Amino acid sequence: MDLPTLLGEAFRQLGPKLFNQLEGSFALAIYEPAKRRLTLVRDATGQRPLVFARTPDGARFGSIPSDLQLALQVDLDDLGAFLAGSAARSTTTPLCGVEQVRPGEMVVLTPGACERRYWWQPEVGPSAHDRSRDYAGEYRSHLTRAVEPWLGQGLTACQLSGGWDSGAVTGAAVSLRGTANVRAYTAVPAAPIQGKAMRHTNVDETGLASASASALGVTHQLINARAEPFALARWFHEVAQSPLVSPFPLTWWNAIRDQARADGATAVLTGEMGNLSLNAGGLSALAVLIAQRRLASAWREARLLARAGTIRWRGAAAAVLSGHVPDTLLQWFGERLAGGPPARPETFLLERGTGDRRAETLPADAYEARLAMIRETESGVHRVLSERHWDLIEADPTADRALIEWSLTLPPEAFLKNGELRPMARRALQGWLPDPVLNSHLRGLQSADWYQMTSAAECRHVLAEIREHQPVREFLDIAALDRAISEWPSSDWNSAAHYARFRVGVVGALCTGLFIARFAA
Repeated sequence: MDLPTLLGEAFRQLGPKLFNQLEGSFALAIYEPAKRRLTLVRDATGQRPLVFARTPDGARFGSIPSDLQLALQVDLDDLGAFLAGSAARSTTTPLCGVEQVRPGEMVVLTPGACERRYWWQPEVGPSAHDRSRDYAGEYRSHLTRAVEPWLGQGLTACQLSGGWDSGAVTGAAVSLRGTANVRAYTAVPAAPIQGKAMRHTNVDETGLASASASALGVTHQLINARAEPFALARWFHEVAQSPLVSPFPLTWWNAIRDQARADGATAVLTGEMGNLSLNAGGLSALAVLIAQRRLASAWREARLLARAGTIRWRGAAAAVLSGHVPDTLLQWFGERLAGGPPARPETFLLERGTGDRRAETLPADAYEARLAMIRETESGVHRVLSERHWDLIEADPTADRALIEWSLTLPPEAFLKNGELRPMARRALQGWLPDPVLNSHLRGLQSADWYQMTSAAECRHVLAEIREHQPVREFLDIAALDRAISEWPSSDWNSAAHYARFRVGVVGALCTGLFIARFAA
């Protein structure tokens, strides 16, 4: 019995209960002719994409919009909604008539009806701390189990940054396959990063990534990637039929794919979901302790963190307020007091482009908030692109469903204990990652070399191109974009204000304009 037949028979017997029995990444379409019913479903964390369109004679489905074999046209209202929040949160796409199945969702189509619900409903909430459990051992066990299925017979490539997430995945791969069959790849700036940067950021992770590779004993390749961002956006629009508002990370990611494929790798592993699963931030544990009315414990932990200089009191306050106030207010707090990016960076969108931009608040419960962020993470299209254009299997073991379900029930002590952030992960990673990596409190600033890849002149050239299209003029504030480009910075490109206005705002708006122009009627 072939796999499609086996899955169809299993669905006939089990119904939606089948999906909880499946492991790994998947996107399924199951048609029941007698009931004229089509069921579309994606894996829990959306590692495989799935879109569909309802037509007069039924429905079409595929991985990306071009698979539907329809004339694709931009829908400005849906594009506004898409840009207003997480792409994975929306049921529609920015293309007319094209809908998507969200991560962990099941869509049932029958004549004249469409029913949606999340089939993945994990248990969420802290368990009691059990001193007899080896949480660090469980961490390694879950991670190696999640990594192992993606290790083929050939070379396995691992994207390696200076942090814990990709380092953990690389460490697990080495523990299973040895150093000869694993190779680490790190993107490095084309030239030294200059000027001031946002507080608590690392603009060049070469040193920490090299330290991790050395500790693990793996061959380490530094990828000096540079590409024209607007050319990348055009390419992405063609192959994925989706907006790309931040083209700079794709510069180094495609370069790693190129090199991994040239080296003979069969799979590329990442750790994108690690900061929401295995290595979730420890400060949210303060809010959990307060919710559990363990006020003395919360006060003790905050005092120990502040005394050690790990955080400031305002950082502890932000962790406690998270989920209790609108996200925009919390972002404002971070901007004014912590040196973060502006809470509402200039988007250069007119009213039609703003979509539904309500002040959204994550669930007050820290564990429910983490689940909400996991549901909103969309990476499926990138997995498909790796397969179709590089013949590479691309996977994120930290997005494994069983691993995430385990992490969503861990006690707060796994994330904060005796003034130590992420103690469980720290102990699990000892012996894999060196102390400089484990002790770093900096967060990597992705594509800090963005200003080396584009210029005011290039931005003005793109603006002149897209402003010729009426739908673009309805969506973007062309005059505001023109003014901003005239004020292009000459230094401190990674300061909070410049990064938000130019790297995020101007470039993102211009890429959006290119998408509209490509799919305008």
